[in-house]
Amino acid sequence: MLLVMGCACAQSDEDLKTLLQDKKLSTASSSGASSSSNEIYFCPNGEYAWVFESSIYSTGGAGTLSSGGRSVERGRWDIQGGSVVMQSSEGENHELPVSRGMDENVITLGTLNYLIGTHNECE
Repeated sequence: MLLVMGCACAQSDEDLKTLLQDKKLSTASSSGASSSSNEIYFCPNGEYAWVFESSIYSTGGAGTLSSGGRSVERGRWDIQGGSVVMQSSEGENHELPVSRGMDENVITLGTLNYLIGTHNECE
């Protein structure tokens, strides 16, 4: 009996590009009173938006204090040699290796696992 569970097989750059077009990748984490999330929106025209959000909550004798921040990085993206290469409009460069695991709804960029979703933010 042969049981095939999934494959972390290498994909071509073109396959990875097709996979990421019109996709939103999301990840989030929390520790104690702080949390953070980031979402990357990939558009078929080669543009991206990377949204970072963080928040901190603290309660004490004076009440509850909360603080948070949000930043958006925009630029151009492509796939080269199995990595997502992103160049922001501010000149910052990111090169993150892409890998797929057994779960078809998850992709790894660099060292972070992202949930794959769709979006219609590209216009």
